[in-house]
Amino acid sequence: MAGVLAFVAAAPLAALHAPLPPRTAVHACDAPSERFARWLRLSPAAAASLHPSSSASLAGALAELWVQIAHEAEAQPRRLTLVFFPHAAPLRSLATMRALERHLRTCGECCAAFGHSLSARSLHPEDEEQAYRAPYPAFALAYRRGPLEARVRPPEQGEPAEGTSLGGEEASLGGEEASLGGGRTPLGGEEASLGGEGTPLGGGGNAQGNGGDPVDGGAAPPDSGSTPSEGGPLPPEERVAPLEARGAAEWWEPLDAGSAAAPWDEARQALEALVAAPSAARAAGVSEAAVLSQTAQWFALQFARVHRVLGARQRRTVLPAAAPAEQAYCLLWREAAFLLGEDIPSRGGGVAPSAFVHPADPVSSLLVLPSLAEVKDFKRFVSSISLALATLRLDEQLQMSAFHPRDTYQFVTADDGSRQWNMTLPYPILHLVRKAAPSK
Repeated sequence: MAGVLAFVAAAPLAALHAPLPPRTAVHACDAPSERFARWLRLSPAAAASLHPSSSASLAGALAELWVQIAHEAEAQPRRLTLVFFPHAAPLRSLATMRALERHLRTCGECCAAFGHSLSARSLHPEDEEQAYRAPYPAFALAYRRGPLEARVRPPEQGEPAEGTSLGGEEASLGGEEASLGGGRTPLGGEEASLGGEGTPLGGGGNAQGNGGDPVDGGAAPPDSGSTPSEGGPLPPEERVAPLEARGAAEWWEPLDAGSAAAPWDEARQALEALVAAPSAARAAGVSEAAVLSQTAQWFALQFARVHRVLGARQRRTVLPAAAPAEQAYCLLWREAAFLLGEDIPSRGGGVAPSAFVHPADPVSSLLVLPSLAEVKDFKRFVSSISLALATLRLDEQLQMSAFHPRDTYQFVTADDGSRQWNMTLPYPILHLVRKAAPSK
């Protein structure tokens, strides 16, 4: 992180030995963009791209930040970007700024680029840890350094046995991928040696010496005659496939041992497979208009009283199934800002919704999110939003409810009188309701 965002550290440059005073570094009469640009020219990140925000509310600032994050996640070439907020009064509080930064950290768990290759760092005039102070609250968006192939680089002679470091942060590559530190590679409980020249990667047991004791750098019997190339170990797909097969065998070993599985075991396995299947994957072959219609019908049936009150003033939007989680955050915070009185435009690109219903004076917003079909991803997404609403005190203005198809099982009676245990909700949804009219 320090290598990417070096401009926020105490750089030993001649022009930056002393911290810049917050009010004397630039003229107070300058426009916000000119003032921030002048400060930027004095910093090591003078070539960064500037994006001023015009939002005055916290929800609007979040929406503009996520619009920029979603854009930078797909932008080429990769660059350092600064999004600053001269008009957002809530962000003048350092505590609010840090709470917003903590929220952003929780969002990386379900994003494709943000939190992994793309990171965000806050800048604030009241942050005494900085060697020089930004004139306005801002966020720096930057890509971490280091190519992906660094994760599979063979250890050099004499390297410490602590795994591969990625972007300044230690990343353990054990589990689904091989840990390449220390000359020994744990592959889901099995060990293969990477020490010594010409040593093959074994997939069928521990690396043993002639005496039967584990030996660092010893050879392991190859399972298929494959050996690592001169450029490094085996490709990821060749290393991960045996691990996945072995993990599945270990998982079902108690059922397969001894006699055949009992009928109730087979029924349980079938039910688990049915529940674990992402129901929202059905959106792949369905038009977004049909997705919106089916979900609106479910909402009107299950929440008839709410629908009678809010139906005519409810915004409805379908996020395309191919959209990443960055687009989902962007859409949600734009809808939240719109309900609170600010219309934040998108920057284009990505996957734009093509099915929506937007009344003139909305009080709620129904978001259909087929791209978050996996239960784990959906729960992480909802948890991060709930945390943000609570810590940023936006729950005083907005109320959120969320439903996943897996949570809507019930007996459904068919036309012929038969009853089946089915999911009633076709796709994951999130519903935002404004608690009070936006202040003018």
